[in-house]
Amino acid sequence: MERPQSPCPSPDLGEAIRHAQYRMLAAHMPHMYLACIFSGLLLAYIFSSVAPPLVVYGPMTILLVLSSVRLAYWWSPKHPKTDSPANIDRIIYGTPFYAAFYYALISVWTFGMSAYGDESHEMLAAFYVAICTFCGISFNANLPRCVYAILIAGSGPLVVSLFATGHRLADVFAAMYIANIVIQVVAVRRTHNDFVSAVRLRLAAEVSQFDSEAARRDIARVANTDALTGLPNRRALLEALANQIDGAAPGKTFAFALIDLDGFKPINDVYGHTAGDDVIVTVANRLKEAIGPHGVVARLGGDEFGLILHEANEHDRVLQLTKDIVGTIDQPIQLDQGIARISACCGIAIFPKAATASTELLQRADEALYAAKHAGRGVTVPYNEDLESKQTRRLLIDTRLRDAISQSALTLAYQPIRQLRTGKITSYEALARWNDSLLGHVSPAEFILVAEQTGLISALADNLFERALVEAATWPHDVSLSFNLSPLQLHTPNFALRTLATLAAHRFPPGRLLLEVTETALLTDINAAALVIDQLRNAGIRIALDDFGVGYAGFAYLEKLTFDKLKIDRSFVSGMKDDKRKRQIVKAIVEMCHSLDIKCIAEGIEHESDADLLKSMGCDSGQGYLLGRPGPALTKPGNPLEARAAG
Repeated sequence: MERPQSPCPSPDLGEAIRHAQYRMLAAHMPHMYLACIFSGLLLAYIFSSVAPPLVVYGPMTILLVLSSVRLAYWWSPKHPKTDSPANIDRIIYGTPFYAAFYYALISVWTFGMSAYGDESHEMLAAFYVAICTFCGISFNANLPRCVYAILIAGSGPLVVSLFATGHRLADVFAAMYIANIVIQVVAVRRTHNDFVSAVRLRLAAEVSQFDSEAARRDIARVANTDALTGLPNRRALLEALANQIDGAAPGKTFAFALIDLDGFKPINDVYGHTAGDDVIVTVANRLKEAIGPHGVVARLGGDEFGLILHEANEHDRVLQLTKDIVGTIDQPIQLDQGIARISACCGIAIFPKAATASTELLQRADEALYAAKHAGRGVTVPYNEDLESKQTRRLLIDTRLRDAISQSALTLAYQPIRQLRTGKITSYEALARWNDSLLGHVSPAEFILVAEQTGLISALADNLFERALVEAATWPHDVSLSFNLSPLQLHTPNFALRTLATLAAHRFPPGRLLLEVTETALLTDINAAALVIDQLRNAGIRIALDDFGVGYAGFAYLEKLTFDKLKIDRSFVSGMKDDKRKRQIVKAIVEMCHSLDIKCIAEGIEHESDADLLKSMGCDSGQGYLLGRPGPALTKPGNPLEARAAG
């Protein structure tokens, strides 16, 4: 019986050889015993007329019993314990000793009977021993030790007895026998060497096949698994999503959700990518535990995850379940560098209401995620008809904006930035405005976002920047132009060189230009941003960090980058009079700016009480409706707001 193959073939050649020898024994041993039994019965029949019954049938009975037992063993459909390597080794190592005993018994029996016969009986007995010996050698050729045991126990006594007779015929038979034995031994050695080579080749082939199969499994696993988290990747999730759709029964619904982390990029920038990886792994484990057997969670790349929720029969229940799952992300994460807190936004699309194809379902979930991210941190939004209408509006804005840029249909408004002590205007911030004949007034937050998503932002910004330079050239020389940079602009190749070329073309002094960058513009690649900022500052352009305080790592950017001005976000200024905590935060920011020799600008000043508090704190400048609404830039002194601002 052949030993079942191991799931992983053993690289041990000795063990493989013993297993192969065992299989050869199982195949050949029955034939050897049948030959010995049949020949032995004929021999006993011949000698029964000349030798005593006890001499003939006593040893023969023992031989028959032994042969029958071994026949029964090797012919058994299932060998006892053959699956055990220890049992196989026991059989292989024990066979030579058993063969020696078996053939010694044959020799004793045969030559015991030949003493009662004549010369012909002696030759017949020798012929029987020779037949049995050659059978044993042939059928055990792959066990050299067994062959040697047979030769010693069977051939040795035979040759001695033949030469001892003194008959010429016996001597000739003995010489022929010895010659054949020598040839057999040489053949056995070659056969065994070929046998070992064949086993070695087979083992190598099995190992190679196993390695190939393992490699294919590994490739498939790697191709469908995220290396960092061990979760399914985008490819595996899309395949699972397609299978879920194909296998959905009529009336069966399920939900597909996309999750994007809020505030993950600053963790990489502040604590390093190792900490970022730890956060991703923690979030992955939390999502996996939260969803349990009710769905599939995958990492799509970066800080984005995808979920398939198998049951989605009740809309409100799905929405609450998704919120609960996303809520697990909001728990503090312990890092080696400290404690990190992040949140996540989620967009949901329900099959088949939102879509019936996997690509469309993914697109709907992505649109819902887009809406969630722009609604705030930790927001979950299901796809619905309102989102579809918003998508239609975005497409319309894209089309109309292209025409507006080419026709210079957008306008600029300027909001003053004043010194809080004197009320003097130090600069104007250029603000884009768009009033479309079809869409009406379009908010800058809306059309600038569309411009960034569609790649129009560079053309839009270049158009407005050149027009702003033309208008700012008519202002007093001590009044600067403040212009906002899009995050995409800062990472556009040769941005610094193009900006300087534009200034030179309009003969506008670099020292009168203040470029405002937000933390979002620094998130993508802080090193690349630092290089561009250094190039601009070295040329004389001043840089301001806008909306300070609402980001995730503003202080870290102050350490890594050099700014000329810092703008405190309006969320801290508004209501500062009645909020002690806000006052303390603003005061700390002002003092920090003074210590770093950075000019401080407060945004969103709408009440005189706020302006007075900021002046008392030592804040340099301010901006807001109290100090001037967006509109045409005032090119002459005497602005009535200056007296009020000066207090």
